[in-house]
Amino acid sequence: MTILVGKKLKNRYRIEEFLGRGGMAEVYKVWDTQRGVPLAMKVLREDLAEDIVFMRRFEREAVNLTRLQHPNIVRCYGLEREGRTAYMLMDYIDGWTLRSEIFDAHGPLSMPRILEVIQPVCSALSYAHQMGMVHCDVKSANIMIHKNGTVYLTDFGIARGMDAATSTMVGVGTPAYMAPELIKGEDPTPQTDIYALGIVLYEMLTGGERPFTGERATITGTTAEKIRWEHLQLQPIPLRYFNPTVNSEMDQIFLRCIQKDPHDRFQSINDLFRALHAATANAKPVKAHRPVQTGIPHIPGNVPSSSASKAVSSIPSREQSVPANAGAAGERGSKGIIAAVVLFLGIILFVALNGAEKESRGTVSLSNAPNSSTRAVQSDTLDTFPTHAPQVTAMPVTIGSLITSPKDNMVMVYVPAGEFEMGSSDQDTSADEDEKPQHTVYLDAFWIDQTEVTNAMYRECVQEGVCYAPKKYSHDDNTGSRHFDEEDEINTAYDDYPVIYVDYEDATIYCEWAGKRLPTEAEWEKAARGTTGYRYPWGNQTPTSSQANFGNNIGDTVRVGNYPSGASMYGALDMVGNVYEWVSDLYSEEYYKDSPLNNPLGPSYGDVHVLRGGSFFADAKYCRSTYRSKPLTIKQEAYASGNWGFRCVISEVVER
Repeated sequence: MTILVGKKLKNRYRIEEFLGRGGMAEVYKVWDTQRGVPLAMKVLREDLAEDIVFMRRFEREAVNLTRLQHPNIVRCYGLEREGRTAYMLMDYIDGWTLRSEIFDAHGPLSMPRILEVIQPVCSALSYAHQMGMVHCDVKSANIMIHKNGTVYLTDFGIARGMDAATSTMVGVGTPAYMAPELIKGEDPTPQTDIYALGIVLYEMLTGGERPFTGERATITGTTAEKIRWEHLQLQPIPLRYFNPTVNSEMDQIFLRCIQKDPHDRFQSINDLFRALHAATANAKPVKAHRPVQTGIPHIPGNVPSSSASKAVSSIPSREQSVPANAGAAGERGSKGIIAAVVLFLGIILFVALNGAEKESRGTVSLSNAPNSSTRAVQSDTLDTFPTHAPQVTAMPVTIGSLITSPKDNMVMVYVPAGEFEMGSSDQDTSADEDEKPQHTVYLDAFWIDQTEVTNAMYRECVQEGVCYAPKKYSHDDNTGSRHFDEEDEINTAYDDYPVIYVDYEDATIYCEWAGKRLPTEAEWEKAARGTTGYRYPWGNQTPTSSQANFGNNIGDTVRVGNYPSGASMYGALDMVGNVYEWVSDLYSEEYYKDSPLNNPLGPSYGDVHVLRGGSFFADAKYCRSTYRSKPLTIKQEAYASGNWGFRCVISEVVER
């Protein structure tokens, strides 16, 4: 099918390059001539296109991927056909597989690197499980790493729902990673993916070796049949045979991942991640020394299962409270890490290797007051929280964690405590003077709305009689249509667009109604640029039309969350363009020259408040993460604008 190169499908997708093939499909790089961006095109092999089983599997993958919207899952734009060619279009990942990285390393990956990769994969799997979906084919070849550092989980071709009705494909998967229940045709569960991820962990710790190879099987048959038999009957080749430097905690984690009985494994991805965090806190990344002998040693197939159970019994159970400094240890020393969508979630945990403060335990809760974490630490009791403040307890809280605010049903992403570089350097020729000097700021942990507040969300506050309707209605554009006027029939067609024509007071009232608050300038900037010091969430490259709604390239606002490739490292969407966003700080041109280095709240005086992020008509310069916009006058601030919106935050506090 490489003859497709050079062709154009739908008079839009120009096929430029053959990238590779798998068991049922070939993958090409294509150019979307309408959007001006590269895409990946996965094409079902022609000899399988007439096979109903493979066609349904291909369709299932497209449906599954389209449902899943997560920064570490490759985005799919649906299934299309042209003649006998069935294909799906996905974001193009210019990078490599984890499998190839492991082989290129010629030995075990370092613990920091393992955490960099494992964390976003855990985040993606946790999200898929929450959506009721089990991947069923997690393997190192299905983990892609973009050249900018972003980690993606790919290939949901055999993913299944968590119900018996969907489990009709007995034994489908990659033998080296197949959990016993999958081999036996039983219903998949999240523990099925945990089993496979344990084998991926084994590969990273051993430089590409696998615990079940088929060479110890006592049956006759194909290699795949022997491997499946070993999964069912034998204990794994010990990790320390290939890597004697693996610590006992990591060895126990691996063993717990691959227990034969799913009930004996970690019961969630979050449980696994918590154990990894604890195991790496005291780990020393040492290069393994491989045994000089060749071949696989004789390992008895009848190793008592009680031995494995004993080995994992010391792993903390999921009922233990979350380490109180899980976020605070997070970002110190992380300058220079490439910004990309949520990749570097593991960096937060890895810093513990470099002398982070000792672990203390507590339960995590949330507050809508800035700096409340400091106050809570100094007190024996928690502050009083708003009725509708989201509560988070007994779960690993780190980058990639998501909660839903119960009052407005907004998804919120986690930004851990730590330092970042705020403002622009003198070397940045695009910077304005009020963005200088660049300075290091420490912020307590907080959660921020994943997107801008929408018309539908804001309308609920209006209907409850708390919020004021937006200042102006316009019938000349889509997003200005009437959404709030009680006299007219409410137009719900633009419910998912950002609310506009709201002033600072409107935004403040809404956030308080939702049990939250407006972010400070520092919080907003950190949520947008992370700890990298880049101008935009993804780096210093100016935005493209696939990353943001800016530069009047559309001429109006668009639905929130429409640009996942432009997400920040924390998973916040639309931090560039669409609408300017209110923050709580008053504006002062000189503020950065003497602002506090810990949790700055803005100047105590000023006429107008700051807006951040640029809008749908703003040029790239005004969409930089450091750019500080403002109304020209108090009157203009009160009048509001058709390109002003907002999002809310809530602080994290720790009970000791």
